[in-house]
Amino acid sequence: LGELFKNILLHSGPPNASIIFSGFSAKANSALNSAVNCAEDMGHTYVGTEHLLLATLREDCAASGLLESHGMHAERLRSAILDVAGNGSPSSLSPADMTPRLRAVIERASACAVRGGAAFIGSEHLLYAVTEESGSAGSRLLSACGVNLTELRGDLTSLANIHHVYFSGCVSNAWGY
Repeated sequence: LGELFKNILLHSGPPNASIIFSGFSAKANSALNSAVNCAEDMGHTYVGTEHLLLATLREDCAASGLLESHGMHAERLRSAILDVAGNGSPSSLSPADMTPRLRAVIERASACAVRGGAAFIGSEHLLYAVTEESGSAGSRLLSACGVNLTELRGDLTSLANIHHVYFSGCVSNAWGY
């Protein structure tokens, strides 16, 4: 993958330590760290797009508000994840344990933010990228829980248009997240 993910891996600290993901907003940074924690708590051996969505839902950010407006709530998603992937003994993970799909989502979110002229990669960029990654566990779980991904992307785009920051099919960081 690109330089962004290589830099994340190079700056990873010891397990269970918060990592500063350079170029991400505070909310997106928190969601990425929380995704690792979510996967650890469920006893999973990887960090996937589903864990990122769950962590995002637990943040107070633009992306979580949009997900909730589409009927997705943290406990509902957690239950759906456990139904699909099961629950194991708590594990110890790091960003190196991110799945290729999650890495692709991070790269896509970064490209989206750059094309949109955003100063940072925000939670809304990550959510938009998950919805675009149709084969990811996160997008499949959202769909299985009744979230219409096309409508969700449309709402992300509409919200960005209200703030006049829509560029090249991407949502920019207009909301400070």
